[in-house]
Amino acid sequence: MESKSYPVNGNPSLIIRPVRPEDGPALYEIVKHSDVASTLLQLPSNEYQETDRWIKNHNAGHHRLVAVKDGQPIGSVSLVRQQRPRRIHSGELGIMVHPS
Repeated sequence: MESKSYPVNGNPSLIIRPVRPEDGPALYEIVKHSDVASTLLQLPSNEYQETDRWIKNHNAGHHRLVAVKDGQPIGSVSLVRQQRPRRIHSGELGIMVHPS
């Protein structure tokens, strides 16, 4: 099934779309960048497998999108809706953008 892509402000060179497995290498380069890694809540991993696992993790309530400029991922967002009944009204938002 083909996922949809959405141009930002009508600009076809900048789109938002669901994360794809082939985005892994570019997202790994972003997450291991020192300016990005220093802002993460968890300890940054030097292992590509962590990024690959993040992309493939499709739990209920998890939504992952990537910002792509001229065909190259430049950032991502993760929105997680809590699944436990007492916390179903809350969620988490994570954003990372390449510094350049």
